[in-house]
Amino acid sequence: MKTDVELQIGPETAVLFGIKHEAPLWKKSYGVTGDFKSDFKTKKELEHISTIRGKAMGKYPKGAMGLTTDAAKQSSEYKADRARFDRSMADLRKFNSVFIKIHKKEYMAHMKAKRASK
Repeated sequence: MKTDVELQIGPETAVLFGIKHEAPLWKKSYGVTGDFKSDFKTKKELEHISTIRGKAMGKYPKGAMGLTTDAAKQSSEYKADRARFDRSMADLRKFNSVFIKIHKKEYMAHMKAKRASK
């Protein structure tokens, strides 16, 4: 799986993982291609990236209440990690907003099958 993502939004196209996708006329595609399998794989990659970056945020010292200390928040390393984490979550949120609208039936069928297999 990819460990870094670049999602560049344009008025008529979106670039995800270096692949240019044509946007539908009604909305920017945010990387959604229209093919459920490839879009689902992209969704999983974006979730994986967000998870990795979220775990990276856990390396900073915590105070008595479990919050990141102010001294750690002032470091440039923390600020860079936080910006990468925020960007990955924003990319996932944007992708999901279109993914669910386009693939609602397929995704619901997938989730139903997944629950039934448990």
